[in-house]
Amino acid sequence: MQQLFSAAQIRTRVQELGNQISADYAARMTDDEPPVLLLGVLRGAFIFLADLCRELTIPAEIEFIQAASYGQSTQSSGVVQLQPLLNTSLAHRKVLVVEDIIDSGRSLQRLLEYLHTQHPQEIRTCVMCDKQVPRAAGCDVQVDYTGLTVPPVFIAGYGLDGAQGQRHLPDIWTCEDF
Repeated sequence: MQQLFSAAQIRTRVQELGNQISADYAARMTDDEPPVLLLGVLRGAFIFLADLCRELTIPAEIEFIQAASYGQSTQSSGVVQLQPLLNTSLAHRKVLVVEDIIDSGRSLQRLLEYLHTQHPQEIRTCVMCDKQVPRAAGCDVQVDYTGLTVPPVFIAGYGLDGAQGQRHLPDIWTCEDF
């Protein structure tokens, strides 16, 4: 394993994202609409979501959804499984999807397709890590807020895992074997 980003670098970038997101939403929110709904994608985004929400200066609520395509592998299966865990209606809400990583784009695209069926007012996306690999054919997902750009290697730490290990690490590491 080789360190790619330190905990301090991650913390700084999350603070910057919190400031940017807060300013963007504050400029577009009215007093009579509900708080922004932060939709964390389990399991990888839970640490990022916790840190990000503490940096926001706008009203926000939190919900979760589970999306999986890796299983116990370091390669995506290409099949995205969604498990909604929503206790709140998304209808007419501003939703910010908070995801750990985007690579092929399949998971995020499938998630966005599902979320649009729930009739939110708008959906924006915030991804901690954007892996610099080509998106899968037909995936034209746009990310509104990106934390870090990562090379085309498998990474773990800061909520990202390798077969359920390494999530607890405060830094982001490149990984060859698990």
